Amino acid sequence: MKKVGIYVFDGVELLDFAGPFEVFSRANFNGEKLFNAFTIGKTSEVITTYNNLKLIPEKSFSDSLNLDVLIIPGGNGIQDHELQNSNTLEWIKAQSKQVPIVASVCTGALLLGAIGILDNKKATTHHEHLEELKSLCPSVELVENAPFVDQGNVLTSAGIVTGIDLSLYLVNRLFGEAAAKQTAKTIAFKYS
Repeated sequence: MKKVGIYVFDGVELLDFAGPFEVFSRANFNGEKLFNAFTIGKTSEVITTYNNLKLIPEKSFSDSLNLDVLIIPGGNGIQDHELQNSNTLEWIKAQSKQVPIVASVCTGALLLGAIGILDNKKATTHHEHLEELKSLCPSVELVENAPFVDQGNVLTSAGIVTGIDLSLYLVNRLFGEAAAKQTAKTIAFKYS
């Protein structure tokens, strides 16, 4: 079973983290659960999403995580405070050195760009923030009109719903197409 941690913070976009959480928490094949998915906050204190949903992260930065996949979602909290939060940036950078796969949804890519993870790589983000990503990471090669971009250990996705596409793609990459199709059917999502 693979461990998937999804970073949540004040101002996180609800579907950016809930879509991947739903995919990974429901992924199973032939009755076997494939992932242990959970949320991670700076602390275990309540956070408030972009649309004012209150959420208590299951884990915190101080926990031993040993992740297989780290998901960094977007939301207005990225520009409001996360890009200026050295604790967040340092934690993501440290995780990126030990977690096999780091993936962003929407403007989560801005955090990856800010810490150099996207240097000299192809990447995408929400179409309204492509130039912002380029300003944070001048060497990134922007990819427009793609739901997600796979650069091996780093993946980025374009927007809110594309986080589901990205997550199903990772199910496929890690456990095969049959597992991804079964998971998509479970959540009633069209997968191709």
